[in-house]
Parts: sequence; C-alpha cells; structure tokens
Amino acid sequence: MAGLNGELANGWNWDVYYQYGKTDYSQRQYNTRINDNFARAVDAVAGPGGTVVCRVNADANPANDDPACSPLNLFGQNNFSQAGKDYSFGTALQDTEISQHVVAASLSGDLVDLWAGPLAFATGAEYRKDRAFGTADPISIAQRFYTGPGAAIDGELDVKEGFLELGAPLLRDVPFARSLDINGAVRLTDYSSSGSVVTWKVGLTWEPADPVRLRATRSRDIRAPNIFELFGPQQTSYQTVLDPANARSTVLASTLLGGNPDLSPEIADTLTVGVVLSPDFWGLEGLRLSVDYYDIKLKDAITTLGSQAIVDLCFQGRTDLCPLVQRDPSGAIAAVIDTNQNLNQINTRGIDFELAYRLLLDGVSENLPGALSARLLATRALKLETLDSSGQAIDRVGQLAPPQSPATGGVPKWQGTFSLTYEGDPLTLSSQIRYISSGLRDNSLIGPGQQGYDPSLPNSVNINKVPAFAYVDLNAQYAILDDGAHMVELFAAVTNLLDTDPPNYLPFFMPTNPVLYDVLGRRYRVGVRFEF
Repeated sequence: MAGLNGELANGWNWDVYYQYGKTDYSQRQYNTRINDNFARAVDAVAGPGGTVVCRVNADANPANDDPACSPLNLFGQNNFSQAGKDYSFGTALQDTEISQHVVAASLSGDLVDLWAGPLAFATGAEYRKDRAFGTADPISIAQRFYTGPGAAIDGELDVKEGFLELGAPLLRDVPFARSLDINGAVRLTDYSSSGSVVTWKVGLTWEPADPVRLRATRSRDIRAPNIFELFGPQQTSYQTVLDPANARSTVLASTLLGGNPDLSPEIADTLTVGVVLSPDFWGLEGLRLSVDYYDIKLKDAITTLGSQAIVDLCFQGRTDLCPLVQRDPSGAIAAVIDTNQNLNQINTRGIDFELAYRLLLDGVSENLPGALSARLLATRALKLETLDSSGQAIDRVGQLAPPQSPATGGVPKWQGTFSLTYEGDPLTLSSQIRYISSGLRDNSLIGPGQQGYDPSLPNSVNINKVPAFAYVDLNAQYAILDDGAHMVELFAAVTNLLDTDPPNYLPFFMPTNPVLYDVLGRRYRVGVRFEF
C-alpha cells in the first residue's frame, strides 16, 4: 500500500492511495475415491488361471475394457493390492491465486458557513479489480471424485465507485435543541458483472438537552456477489434427500454447487432509530446508555435453494426446477444441481442495547489509583424471516443450528457480552462473560414438549431444544516499561475458563454451530508486546 495526503487552503484535505494484495491458496485431499474407477475395481471376477480381474476386462464387450483397471479387495484389513488402491483412489489438487488492485482518492472540507455552522462536504472515487485464477487436476474437473474435489476458477470483476457526502447543522443552542444535524450520502457503483447501482443514506441526530441524543438513519444498501459466487466452478457435495416420488425414501444424493455469472447485487432497505443517554448528574458522570432499533429488508439474497426444496418443488409441479433433478434408470435420484441464485427475501428486526459505566478510583480513594469500567452489550432479535422462492416463510429467531446458507441460518433471541475491567498502572485486569439464550435446533422441526410433536411425522425429532450457554474469559496486562516513547508489556489470557462444551447435537454439515459456540475448549495464551 502507498498513499499521499495533504491540506489545501481553507482547511480542505485530500487523500489518494493505491493498494495491492495477493493470496496463494493450495489444497490437497489425499486418498479420495474415484467413483467410476472404484466401481470397476470392486466389480471383480475370476479370470484365467485362477487370477482375479475386473469384470469390464473379462466380459465379451471390448468397448468397455480398461487395461489400467486393477481389482480392489474390500475384505479384511489392508488386503487390497497397491495397484488396486492407486487405481481406485487419488489426490484432489487445487491451486488458486486471488489478487486485488485498489486505487482511491477523496476530497473533504467545509463548503459554506450556514446559520448554525459549516456545511461539511466530502467526495471521492475508487476503482477495484478482483481476479481469481486457479487450476485443478483432471479428475476433479471431470467431477469423478466422490466428494470435495478441487476446482479450477477463472474470473475477474471490475468495480468503479463515486460518492458524495454532506453534513449540515440545522440548529445550535436553542430551546429544545442543543444541536440538530442532518447528513446524507449517495454512491454510484458500477460492476462489470451486473451494471450500475445507486445507494444512499440520510441521517438525523437531535440533542434536545445535554444528556440526551436521538438519532435515526434510513439507507439503501447493497452487497454485490463476490468473485467466487459469480465464477466458482461446480463442485460435488452430498446431501440427504427425501424423495416424494418414491414414498419419501431417503437418498444420499450428489449435489452440484457452484457459481453463477448472472447474479445481481443483494439490495437492503435499512432503518435504525436510537437514543443515547449520558447523564452528568447524581454522580453518574461516567454512565452511558444507548438503545437502537433496527429494521432491515433484504431482497434478492444470494443463496442456494437446497436439494430438498428443489426435489419437493419439482414434485409439486414446478417444472422449471425438474431439469435440476437427475435420476438414474431405476428412477432414483442420482444428483441435484443447486448453484447460486438470487432467491430469497430476508426481513429482520431487533433492538441493540449498550450500557457502560466508568469510575475513576482515585476519586474514591487516594490509595486506589486507576479506573473501573463495566460494559454490557446485548441484542434482542425480534424477527429473522426468510421468504424463499417457494413462498415458504420461516422465522429463524431462536434457531441455533449451524447455517447451511442465508436461507436457514438463525440467531438466538438474546445475545450479550458483559465485561468488567480494572485499569491501573502498571496492572490491567479484565473479565468477560458471553451469553447465548436458549432456543431450538431448527424452527421448522418439532421436538418433545413442543406442540404438534408426533414421532410418526417427518418433521418430529427426538432432540430440538437447546439450553442457554455462557462463556467466561479472563485477561491481564502488566506494563514493565511505558515512558511514552518505549513500551514493554506482558499479557496473559484464559479463554473459556470453565471449559464449557458446545451442544453437539445440532448437525447439518457439522455437529455444532461454530458461529455461536466455542469449539476449542479452555485455552491459555501468554506473550509480550513492545514498542521502540
């Protein structure tokens, strides 16, 4: 990265920079089963002279002969030949290079003096170029491995942006308005993949009296598809599917996942309204309380529909989805194509809370220097409703299983973090408690104790309730030297002090939800920091 910045006349500031980054990614998956070779190798028959050969080389059809085929013995431990193993299993290879160039410039300053203060102005432009290029082995590219093969990718994305921001004071030091400010921004973004998009924001802050500040923001936001969502090649996964065309028999179906170059950006409309209280009376000078309500409506969410939904909707008459379901000659599901699409709408609402208090201890006792601070952050999720292309709407508040995609990920009803810190010289101590409220494994399922539970129904499971969890962390820092120009500090930390295990009965693709729960257990860290 390299940049320049400076000042112009009348307090105006300018800034330009260039940034380049590159990541080289290499993946090797050893002993991966090659589906077609494995099928030929285990289909072994007696050959001439008591030998064992692959059936394809012993039948009367020379068109299917494979001279490289070596029989694979599956009976007993390690009774297979090396030749049979080498023919039936291989190494999936993937090498990918990801690079990015960024060039940006900005200019800011005060345009004019208004009746209540200066009109702040900022403008700028940015150009980004993302590229991903990679190679994979021929077997992976042909989708011949059982699962998780490497994948080659080749795609690039250019982004051009320009923005304009204004901030205007409307009132200052008048009755019922110590301050009233409005701010706005607009940004034009052009994507080489999907065209131009305009986003904007309007915000208002009002301080009727010294300890009270009200704030509100309305915005139009986007998230453009990234380079892997656009250009990621098809890869094989396996998902369990209930087949309604065959008495809901269970099938482990091959699922093809991958990118879609026709994706468009996700678009969200966001409203936030909040209040901040900072009382400076009754000995509460160090207290701060904020409450913010948010309401976000997201459309065209980039996700996959899911193998089960594709199969069910095809069976229910969605003929446009039936080509995505591939069946073998017997009629059983062999594969499902489930690539990225702009499918879902997501509506979420909630309330964020923050309570912080800082007490200077030397004001309490001369023998107790430093400060004591406490902070509580909490979120109450009120709604997280996903409406997929099938028209099905499910509120995922209280769903704690690991997310498969934006369509099925949930959030706890309550999440919170409480921290208590002593800041002294030379010692600082802190503790933190992280809380996750109780909930359900999956809101679309019914477990014992829930209304409608019936073991004979496919949506009833034996475990669906998840208890509340809390994690405790401790931290300490000790300054050996700190004279302003030099610093040497020792630090130590204990994460998950009580060694709390996560709930391990939340499986989709993994036994628990690593986004919410600690999966490593108690761990310690010690070290030293220094500056010279």
